[in-house]
Amino acid sequence: MNIIIGKTIISVLCSILILMMWYFSGFLKKRIANYSIHSVFGVGVLLFRVIPYLIIFFFFSFPAPSDIIYYWQHSIPVFDGKLVYRDFFCPYAPFFPYIVALAIKCWYSPKAISLLMMVCEVGILFFTVKQFKPFYKKEELLYRLLIYLVMPASLVLSALSGQEDIWMWFFAILAYRFSHSKNAAFTMGLVLGIGHLFTKAVLVLGTISIFFFIRKRIPFLLGLVIIGLPTLVVLYALTGLEFLQPIQESNTLRSPNIGSVLNPFFFNNLHLGEKWLNWLGLTIIIAISGITSLYSPQKNLLKPFALIWIITYGSMMIVQQSAYSNYIFIFLMPLVFALLNTEKLSELLILLVFNVATVIQPSIWWRYNMPQYKQPADIFVRPAFIIDYTMQVVIVACVVYYIYSSFQFLKKLPKTLSTEV
Repeated sequence: MNIIIGKTIISVLCSILILMMWYFSGFLKKRIANYSIHSVFGVGVLLFRVIPYLIIFFFFSFPAPSDIIYYWQHSIPVFDGKLVYRDFFCPYAPFFPYIVALAIKCWYSPKAISLLMMVCEVGILFFTVKQFKPFYKKEELLYRLLIYLVMPASLVLSALSGQEDIWMWFFAILAYRFSHSKNAAFTMGLVLGIGHLFTKAVLVLGTISIFFFIRKRIPFLLGLVIIGLPTLVVLYALTGLEFLQPIQESNTLRSPNIGSVLNPFFFNNLHLGEKWLNWLGLTIIIAISGITSLYSPQKNLLKPFALIWIITYGSMMIVQQSAYSNYIFIFLMPLVFALLNTEKLSELLILLVFNVATVIQPSIWWRYNMPQYKQPADIFVRPAFIIDYTMQVVIVACVVYYIYSSFQFLKKLPKTLSTEV
């Protein structure tokens, strides 16, 4: 219960602060315009990452959350010389437990994992700010930076929960960074191929959307194959088919998603948990992101690239029956920098509601043994279930809204094409 109370307090305080930032946005923008990006970034990270981390884990002595313990359990076997997949189960990419093990080696505590993930997120944020720099005036760019840092979901998922999902966005935007270089498509394929070694199997969805987004697809595939084929050969030689363990995650029922929200009103007749639903969901996600990417009016600009990323992983978050709230971390950064209209209070309120729900809902859902509502009456068994289900509906509705908004934004872009990628 302490973790739920803690997340609620953090969410309320962050939400109030963001609303104050919006109310005084004119004054705030004028003030931050006088400082360099590095200065504002450094102060923002100190105030909204470093200090919260120290308060949470040292002043209040909060124990590491379950996700961090999960990473810990899948990395400790590395110290015994065990091989990923063959000697111990791992739902992540092959290099992931070894990267985490390096952090544990430096500081033998689960808090080291949170620190590692927070440092990675800060680095990814800095890189993202640099890429979006040409699209905004300095004060607007820094304002968005501060909004992102203060968002409840980004703060909790980074400084407290130490989520690694943001790594996928890093490899995507790093690939974009090379989209104007010589042999752009090939280099992008190499970067994303390397990304598959460090993150999650679901990075393949973003890779497919990028494949449709660019024109020179053969060089892109060649870059992927150069990394992927030797990796598969080595993994198969060492582990057999055990390297397919990350795919098994798709069989785990989680919430919220369309299935978990609709199931009680179909009286448990949606056949949740069956493998064919995973394939159906995968087909729907690829169709949505693929068609959107294929017909995107601009091929070399960061905003449509980021919007397609939001559409892809927003679709995954609500379509896959194994999806859960933490997946917001995959596309929260591009959402703030590419889609959010900072002038409209309504847009900010929707994003805050989305943030708060995604922060609190997983803790309630886990605390009450991951309830699956099989009929409407199940929702009203206890007050916690009503709160959980309401938040599930809110999260799914917000994701649908952002997918729709991304589509609308793409439609308004001028139809100028580039031949670079």
